[in-house]
Amino acid sequence: MMSRWRTGSLRVETKRLHWAIAATLLLFVASGLAVQPTTAASRAHAVTLNVGQYRNSNGVRVLVFSGSVTSNAGGEDVEVLGQDCGVRGSRLISATQTRAGGGWQVENPEQNPPWRYTPVYSGITFRARWNNQLSAPYVDRVAAPIVASKIRGRRAWRVYVAPPPPGTVSMKGKLVELQRLRRGLWKTIQRARLVYKPRLQYGGALNHEAVFAVPARGWTLRASLPAQSAAPCYSAGVTPQWRS
Repeated sequence: MMSRWRTGSLRVETKRLHWAIAATLLLFVASGLAVQPTTAASRAHAVTLNVGQYRNSNGVRVLVFSGSVTSNAGGEDVEVLGQDCGVRGSRLISATQTRAGGGWQVENPEQNPPWRYTPVYSGITFRARWNNQLSAPYVDRVAAPIVASKIRGRRAWRVYVAPPPPGTVSMKGKLVELQRLRRGLWKTIQRARLVYKPRLQYGGALNHEAVFAVPARGWTLRASLPAQSAAPCYSAGVTPQWRS
């Protein structure tokens, strides 16, 4: 009898131990779930940045920077920084102060006195800075400015592409395409690699170019810099079409 009593008691104690362990694990998991929102909130950006654009009455592209700060206070200094494509450091693009509620907005170029303007170039990465904290990055790219011109005395065209200032990302060796329009579709008929060749009228010291010989007259053509070649500073770009 004594042996059976001890065995039964041991089983009860074992079950109690299992229940205690299970309860502890459940409490641990519940505690972990409870702190997740706080952890996520701590990773949220204290200052936000939105970037929009429009063309003013003179056809000038105007960038509109806006956002908010977590203090919800007015009169707080906010800066817009820009890191040019291929460059490590950032430079000041615009600056303003928050209004009541913590919202802010500034344009570049400004459309009211003192008409401040800071040049920006394709591939630039914008961030807002407030209270020594940075917003999430925003990369601004425009279509690659690709140009084609006929070579005198030849049925051939020279295509020009230059990287945006400061020109630290070379276009040398990147593929550019010659495309022909047939049955409403553009089809690539030739590819060539860009070579570096400074030229006063096209891109100056940053100019890169490729030459395409065309075997027949009457073709509708255009040159294209595909997205892979345009990266990281541009998005894909094409020339206006022409007839061979």
